[in-house]
Amino acid sequence: MNHDTHPLTSTERRAGAWYGLAVADALGAPVEFMSAAQVAAADPGWMELAGGGPWDPGEQTDDTDLTLANAAAYAPNGAFDVFRAARAATAWLHRGPKDVGNLTADALRMIMAGHADARSAGQLALQNRPGSAGNGSLMRCAPTGLARHYTDPRLVSEAEALSAYTHADERCTAACVAFCGVLSALVHDGADAQSALRVGANLATGRSREVDAIMQAVLHRSPLLYHDAPMGYVLLTLERALVALRDAPDYAEGVLTVIRMGGDTDTNACVAGAALGARFGLSGIPARWRERIANPERLAAALAQLPDPRNAEGADPVSRAAPPEG
Repeated sequence: MNHDTHPLTSTERRAGAWYGLAVADALGAPVEFMSAAQVAAADPGWMELAGGGPWDPGEQTDDTDLTLANAAAYAPNGAFDVFRAARAATAWLHRGPKDVGNLTADALRMIMAGHADARSAGQLALQNRPGSAGNGSLMRCAPTGLARHYTDPRLVSEAEALSAYTHADERCTAACVAFCGVLSALVHDGADAQSALRVGANLATGRSREVDAIMQAVLHRSPLLYHDAPMGYVLLTLERALVALRDAPDYAEGVLTVIRMGGDTDTNACVAGAALGARFGLSGIPARWRERIANPERLAAALAQLPDPRNAEGADPVSRAAPPEG
């Protein structure tokens, strides 16, 4: 497997992915839902994490908040419990966040009302919104790529479970599998972008016709499939993130290019930022952005608790898909 020339350790790439998603989320938030022309005409302060609209300087959105909720599924010893993630997500919703996606809100409210649990809420929400395949689970899936090596079959099952508690459509679950595979290869093997894309493509093969097509198009530099798709569509977000990973010369240029395209800028940037941060490492994220991110202590605490597959010897292999007893 080829490697980028940067002499980065797995620890540096892991931190790069983690802070990379949060920084990119905060960068994209003030211009969310704008067209490319509107982003170009907007106050350029957003490029320095100055905030805007409802967002304070350096503040992250639901993308980062729910990434932290997914991280709660993992105990430091490696044990996995999707119900921990769902509880963290419902607690977050109860606090009244500034922004939340429709399908996410539907599923979490079913859980809060006792009408569903983490195994069924996503399917029920999908029944109420047939065909819905938003990017709300892709935006939060990074913890699985950091916690599992792509050769561990738990990466696939856990990526699917952590998508399906709100987003059960196969396009969403397959996108999460593919992206977690890419992220895992970047972080744990130091893979170059093309090699990481092959890992993600192989893991996701056969899970969604549309995701398979994206992975092959990005790998082979074929014409983009979803450039003009509706904002918030999981396949658009996946495609933009992977093209940025493949083509960007550095973290900053990759993230800014994604944001300048407009649309669901915070989520598109968040997903791209995780991959670019993994590729270029924490030191590849401009220091001025890292220093301006709001609430960095919560990011540091969550990353410290996230298991590292390099320390897997002797770890508890339990991966729970059943609710806690008692």
